[in-house]
Amino acid sequence: MRTVLWLLLGGLLLVTWLAAPWAAVPWIALCWLAAPLVSWLALAITRRRIRTELTGPGTAEKGKPFSVAASVDSAVPMGRACLVTDVENLATGEKRRQRLTMERGRGEWAMTSGLCGCMQLRGTKLVVWDIFGVLPLAVPCHVHALICVMPDTFPVETDPVLALSSRTDCDEYAPDVKGNDPTEIFQLREYAPGDSLRQIHWKLSGKTGRYMVREGSKPVDHRLTIYVERSAAAPRLTDALLEAAVSLAQAFAGQGQPFRLMWSGEAEGLWEVMTEDQLPEAVAALLKSPVSQEPPSLPEVAEGKLLYCCTQLPAEQLRPENTKILLCADAPCDDGEIICFTPETMRDTLGKWIWN
Repeated sequence: MRTVLWLLLGGLLLVTWLAAPWAAVPWIALCWLAAPLVSWLALAITRRRIRTELTGPGTAEKGKPFSVAASVDSAVPMGRACLVTDVENLATGEKRRQRLTMERGRGEWAMTSGLCGCMQLRGTKLVVWDIFGVLPLAVPCHVHALICVMPDTFPVETDPVLALSSRTDCDEYAPDVKGNDPTEIFQLREYAPGDSLRQIHWKLSGKTGRYMVREGSKPVDHRLTIYVERSAAAPRLTDALLEAAVSLAQAFAGQGQPFRLMWSGEAEGLWEVMTEDQLPEAVAALLKSPVSQEPPSLPEVAEGKLLYCCTQLPAEQLRPENTKILLCADAPCDDGEIICFTPETMRDTLGKWIWN
């Protein structure tokens, strides 16, 4: 619109000069037409040195607005700019295109996602205008940002599963987490007030001349696995499935129960979650995993219990006794061995349940 007005007013000045000759009119018309052209040419010459940046928060809450900012740095003064951005939720597969308008090379916008997952923003096209905002110029643009929209978790009673997944003997220990197993030493250190006398290493204390205590190691417990099947499904079902899986993982981690978080998809993932502090990084990796077009299948778990979270039932007819299937689907399930839930009934169904 600004370009059209610029051309119309320039033409009007020329017509005025032809109708009523006045010495100053040609110069006014020339300046009017030339000023944006000079600014545009300066931008065109330096277009390869124009830098674009797209930023956003590392994480955001589902259903709540978060800010995304973009900036364009140029050696030549410029007017407005427009960044065309492709937005994709890697977890659910949702895609949309958004136009972000900037003034004087800066802009900030509020975005919202009603579904959890990793939002990938990619700038595909940048158009800048001269300082008068009249003439557009396309500029190469390759910017992106990743924002993890975290799921809304809910409390889950995990005691029944924890009782079944407990383990009394172990031959593998966590290398970086201390525990209370006295048969395997995690580290030796000087005595501190509050340490139990049973922890004192008397032989070493006699050699060093000061009290030394031994800290036990933490057994690695692989008897519980949460597996998330990343098959293509309706976005609302994928969102609910991820919320259910993360809620279960959060409940186990909060009670100090080590477990494996696994998932399928284009890139399979496996995280050993030994402490609650390790859970956020594992969840972020899960939310970044794209769906797979392959049919779902049960993973092989050598020992322990397997929580198989899916939106489609696996093709295998024989299901190991150590497997419990959690199916998120709108259609009812007649199999009594399967825990079936919908996004609407998820919290009531999974908040309290017992592994038979």
